[in-house]
Amino acid sequence: EKTGRLPELLKRLADGMETDVDARLKALVAVIEPLMIVLMGTVVGGITVSIIGPIYSVVEHVK
Repeated sequence: EKTGRLPELLKRLADGMETDVDARLKALVAVIEPLMIVLMGTVVGGITVSIIGPIYSVVEHVK
């Protein structure tokens, strides 16, 4: 602080922390993204089965 370099040091520290946070966020997104795709596929598949199942059942009774 006596040397007057405090603002410069704080700026370097903030830049380093920002880089670290960005890297961690990218890693988190890389993990969550495939999980969300699988979850969405499961939901869509469940909805499809819940719609097609009764239709198929009705068709079987008609035959």
